[in-house]
Amino acid sequence: SKANALLLAQALDAAHPKIITEFSEAVSVLDSGRIPVMVPHIAGASCEATAALAAEYLGGTLVNLTDVKGILSSTAKKAKLLKSISFDELLDLSLDLSLEPEGEAVFDTFAAQIIKRSRIKALVLKAEDVENLEAALTGREFGGTRIE
Repeated sequence: SKANALLLAQALDAAHPKIITEFSEAVSVLDSGRIPVMVPHIAGASCEATAALAAEYLGGTLVNLTDVKGILSSTAKKAKLLKSISFDELLDLSLDLSLEPEGEAVFDTFAAQIIKRSRIKALVLKAEDVENLEAALTGREFGGTRIE
Protein backbone atom coordinates (compact mmCIF):
# COMPACT_ATOMS: atom_id res chain seq x y z
CA SER A 1 0.00 0.00 0.00
CA LYS A 2 1.04 3.60 -0.38
CA ALA A 3 1.06 4.06 3.42
CA ASN A 4 3.53 1.17 3.81
CA ALA A 5 5.66 2.59 1.00
CA LEU A 6 5.81 5.97 2.75
CA LEU A 7 6.90 4.30 6.00
CA LEU A 8 9.61 2.37 4.17
CA ALA A 9 10.85 5.47 2.33
CA GLN A 10 11.12 7.31 5.65
CA ALA A 11 13.02 4.41 7.25
CA LEU A 12 15.65 4.17 4.48
CA ASP A 13 18.17 7.02 4.41
CA ALA A 14 18.99 6.42 0.73
CA ALA A 15 15.35 6.21 -0.42
CA HIS A 16 14.03 8.67 -2.97
CA PRO A 17 11.51 10.92 -1.19
CA LYS A 18 8.77 10.51 -3.81
CA ILE A 19 6.88 7.22 -4.06
CA ILE A 20 7.32 5.91 -7.62
CA THR A 21 4.32 4.61 -9.56
CA GLU A 22 5.84 3.93 -13.00
CA PHE A 23 8.67 1.50 -13.76
CA SER A 24 10.33 4.05 -16.06
CA GLU A 25 10.55 6.59 -13.20
CA ALA A 26 12.57 4.13 -11.15
CA VAL A 27 15.42 4.12 -13.68
CA SER A 28 16.28 7.79 -13.16
CA VAL A 29 15.99 7.39 -9.39
CA LEU A 30 18.44 4.47 -9.50
CA ASP A 31 20.76 6.46 -11.77
CA SER A 32 20.81 9.23 -9.16
CA GLY A 33 22.03 6.75 -6.54
CA ARG A 34 18.77 6.68 -4.59
CA ILE A 35 16.51 3.72 -3.77
CA PRO A 36 13.12 3.84 -5.49
CA VAL A 37 10.21 2.82 -3.31
CA MET A 38 7.43 1.80 -5.65
CA VAL A 39 3.67 1.34 -5.56
CA PRO A 40 2.84 0.65 -9.19
CA HIS A 41 -0.60 -0.63 -10.06
CA ILE A 42 -1.35 -3.00 -12.91
CA ALA A 43 -5.02 -3.89 -13.24
CA GLY A 44 -5.70 -7.53 -12.45
CA ALA A 45 -2.22 -8.26 -11.09
CA SER A 46 -1.38 -8.83 -7.45
CA CYS A 47 1.07 -6.56 -5.65
CA GLU A 48 3.59 -9.40 -5.75
CA ALA A 49 3.19 -9.93 -9.50
CA THR A 50 3.56 -6.20 -10.07
CA ALA A 51 6.71 -6.17 -7.93
CA ALA A 52 8.08 -9.11 -9.93
CA LEU A 53 7.40 -7.24 -13.18
CA ALA A 54 9.20 -4.18 -11.76
CA ALA A 55 12.22 -6.28 -10.79
CA GLU A 56 12.17 -7.89 -14.24
CA TYR A 57 12.00 -4.47 -15.95
CA LEU A 58 14.79 -3.01 -13.82
CA GLY A 59 16.95 -6.13 -13.71
CA GLY A 60 17.03 -5.95 -9.92
CA THR A 61 16.42 -7.97 -6.81
CA LEU A 62 12.86 -8.18 -5.52
CA VAL A 63 12.43 -7.47 -1.81
CA ASN A 64 9.04 -8.58 -0.49
CA LEU A 65 8.28 -7.11 2.93
CA THR A 66 5.34 -9.00 4.34
CA ASP A 67 3.55 -9.92 7.56
CA VAL A 68 5.31 -13.29 7.86
CA LYS A 69 8.96 -14.12 8.57
CA GLY A 70 9.53 -15.62 5.12
CA ILE A 71 8.27 -18.47 2.98
CA LEU A 72 6.96 -21.46 4.90
CA SER A 73 7.17 -25.05 3.65
CA SER A 74 3.39 -25.50 3.92
CA THR A 75 0.33 -24.25 5.77
CA ALA A 76 0.57 -27.06 8.34
CA LYS A 77 1.26 -26.18 11.97
CA LYS A 78 4.67 -27.87 11.68
CA ALA A 79 5.66 -25.84 8.63
CA LYS A 80 9.29 -24.76 8.56
CA LEU A 81 10.67 -21.40 7.54
CA LEU A 82 12.62 -21.91 4.33
CA LYS A 83 15.93 -20.02 4.44
CA SER A 84 16.42 -20.58 0.72
CA ILE A 85 14.23 -21.81 -2.13
CA SER A 86 14.86 -22.33 -5.85
CA PHE A 87 12.78 -20.77 -8.62
CA ASP A 88 11.22 -24.17 -9.44
CA GLU A 89 10.43 -24.87 -5.77
CA LEU A 90 8.81 -21.44 -5.43
CA LEU A 91 6.52 -22.10 -8.40
CA ASP A 92 5.63 -25.60 -7.15
CA LEU A 93 4.87 -24.26 -3.66
CA SER A 94 2.72 -21.42 -5.02
CA LEU A 95 0.72 -23.93 -7.07
CA ASP A 96 0.30 -26.29 -4.10
CA LEU A 97 -0.76 -23.54 -1.69
CA SER A 98 -3.22 -22.03 -4.16
CA LEU A 99 -5.10 -25.35 -4.14
CA GLU A 100 -5.38 -25.59 -0.33
CA PRO A 101 -8.47 -24.09 1.35
CA GLU A 102 -6.28 -22.26 3.88
CA GLY A 103 -3.41 -21.84 1.44
CA GLU A 104 -1.94 -18.43 1.03
CA ALA A 105 1.39 -18.27 -0.75
CA VAL A 106 3.69 -15.28 -0.27
CA PHE A 107 3.89 -15.17 -4.08
CA ASP A 108 0.87 -16.08 -6.15
CA THR A 109 1.37 -18.35 -9.15
CA PHE A 110 1.59 -15.47 -11.66
CA ALA A 111 4.29 -13.74 -9.58
CA ALA A 112 6.17 -17.03 -9.15
CA GLN A 113 6.09 -17.61 -12.93
CA ILE A 114 7.57 -14.15 -13.58
CA ILE A 115 10.28 -14.72 -10.97
CA LYS A 116 11.13 -18.10 -12.48
CA ARG A 117 11.15 -17.03 -16.14
CA SER A 118 13.54 -14.14 -15.50
CA ARG A 119 15.43 -15.81 -12.64
CA ILE A 120 14.80 -12.81 -10.41
CA LYS A 121 16.65 -13.02 -7.14
CA ALA A 122 14.26 -12.23 -4.31
CA LEU A 123 14.19 -11.80 -0.55
CA VAL A 124 11.14 -12.30 1.66
CA LEU A 125 11.16 -10.94 5.19
CA LYS A 126 8.93 -9.48 7.87
CA ALA A 127 8.13 -5.83 7.19
CA GLU A 128 8.33 -4.63 10.79
CA ASP A 129 12.00 -5.48 11.32
CA VAL A 130 14.01 -2.61 9.81
CA GLU A 131 17.34 -3.91 11.18
CA ASN A 132 16.69 -7.27 9.51
CA LEU A 133 15.92 -5.46 6.23
CA GLU A 134 19.18 -3.54 6.51
CA ALA A 135 21.07 -6.80 7.09
CA ALA A 136 19.43 -8.37 4.03
CA LEU A 137 20.15 -5.36 1.81
CA THR A 138 23.80 -5.21 2.86
CA GLY A 139 24.45 -8.91 2.27
CA ARG A 140 24.60 -9.94 5.92
CA GLU A 141 22.79 -12.84 7.56
CA PHE A 142 19.05 -12.10 7.85
CA GLY A 143 15.88 -13.78 9.01
CA GLY A 144 13.73 -14.63 6.04
CA THR A 145 13.87 -16.47 2.72
CA ARG A 146 16.23 -16.06 -0.21
CA ILE A 147 14.94 -17.08 -3.65
CA GLU A 148 17.56 -17.92 -6.26
